[in-house]
Amino acid sequence: MLGLPLALVLSACSVGASGVEVRQAGNPDNRGDEAAALADVAERSPMAVGLMTICVDGASSAELTAVDPIGTDDIEVTAFTVVDVQRETFAASRKSLSAEGFDTTAHTVAGRCGAEGDDGASKLLVEMERLTPESATTDGFRVHWRAEGDEGTFDILFENSICAPGDVACSDI
Repeated sequence: MLGLPLALVLSACSVGASGVEVRQAGNPDNRGDEAAALADVAERSPMAVGLMTICVDGASSAELTAVDPIGTDDIEVTAFTVVDVQRETFAASRKSLSAEGFDTTAHTVAGRCGAEGDDGASKLLVEMERLTPESATTDGFRVHWRAEGDEGTFDILFENSICAPGDVACSDI
């Protein structure tokens, strides 16, 4: 079983010149200090996690173009997808997103942000691998987006460790 308390922090969001923004759904000022540790994971084994609900403001949709780990070269994002948060409760898996049945070419955020709540927010799922035999930790993920000629990024900040087999100290996060 994967113990994944995920309290997320959104920061460094950028708004495009036309006012388009992709951000965390709900309260964009959410703060947390939790961490996630994925224990006993072999090197280059896929791990998939449901990161957060996201939405687009100022456009009908946005395309996510990349998701990169922050603060490490030892973890690689190998795939990502965007799903309808109303129909999907995915949290984590020791399988690839494709093996879990997800379309890893689905990168469109269609959930709209709104003052009275978020209408049909989207959820970002990320597949990653540890590139080294030792445990590795990322400080979060930088999400790149494009919409109506604008481009921007926002960060999902939380400590996420992929622990090597037998690394008891790492799995105690």
